Amino acid sequence: MLKELDGFRALAVTLVVLFHVGFYVNAIPGFNEIIGTGYLGVQVFFILSSLLLSRQYLLYYPQTTDKKQYTISFFRKRLLRIVPLYLVSSAVLAILNYQNLTFSLWNMIKYVLFISDDLHINVVTWSLLVEVRFYLLLPVIMEVLFYLKQRNVSVFVVPVVIILYSYTYRYVQLTYFNDKDMLERLYSSLSSNIDCLGWGIIAAVIFEKYKGVLLRQNLTVPVILILLVAIYAIMHVRYHHYFPGLQKLIVPVNNILWTSLITLVMLAKTTIFNKTLSAQVAVYISMLSYSIYLWHLPIRVYIDTLLTKMMTGALAKYMMLTELALVIVVTMIVSALSYRFIEKPFLKKKVA
Repeated sequence: MLKELDGFRALAVTLVVLFHVGFYVNAIPGFNEIIGTGYLGVQVFFILSSLLLSRQYLLYYPQTTDKKQYTISFFRKRLLRIVPLYLVSSAVLAILNYQNLTFSLWNMIKYVLFISDDLHINVVTWSLLVEVRFYLLLPVIMEVLFYLKQRNVSVFVVPVVIILYSYTYRYVQLTYFNDKDMLERLYSSLSSNIDCLGWGIIAAVIFEKYKGVLLRQNLTVPVILILLVAIYAIMHVRYHHYFPGLQKLIVPVNNILWTSLITLVMLAKTTIFNKTLSAQVAVYISMLSYSIYLWHLPIRVYIDTLLTKMMTGALAKYMMLTELALVIVVTMIVSALSYRFIEKPFLKKKVA
């Protein structure tokens, strides 16, 4: 297990959480501008997921004698990873918010089967619908990749085609469509996010090819620092206002930078970034990241509803900071319990 990836996962969930609670800290100059595109942390989740799963296929699939059983096992492990908490958290939130939900049998079936999220129980679950489609596509994509490899065709052809398709789709949507659903399609559709699957495959292939080469630390550190500065620039939402045309590039450039950063850190092995990303606190947050992701926004909404009446007058700023602290504490407690009693039992089954 590459511990550095735990750090990236912790960083990704932190970006998403900050994006959803950023309005609490309006009093801090520039803070909201920095995290204004924190939703791109979901893209990092997608890239990391694709990287890990693609690497497993590259390492184990060619050696297995029963490829059908390997694929079945792959689906079983992935579903055990995400479905239990998805269903439990959705049930809890549906019960708490049943008065505002319109249930139908068909909508419930589509929700449970990750076909659509028409119930709107938890806003963040849109990404799980995309993730499940990744699971369905990856075995097919890897089969094509191995088939082409046997015929001396570059393994990068498949992910590059996927990436070009995704960016063409985004460009067409941004350039020629301006209907009310355009932003929703760009944000949550499979086509606009599938480039992450391609980037994850590329990162996995590069890592497996060069993992035995120890990059010189004095070369790697400056490169990573440059990438971090570039990532900060992409995350700076004011670019949208100064250069509106960059909106077409912000997601592609963001994903290229994150993929480059993740790959370099994995290959470098000994930099300060590896040590930081492998720190115990990062590993712990990574362990809870799925629970944090599913619980943080509903907790923020419920706490905000309870405390809104108290946020008046001179106390408003202090109450918002207090609420922020409360949201973080409650989210971490609920996520720890959620991992312990919901995720962990099924993770053990996955390994068995």
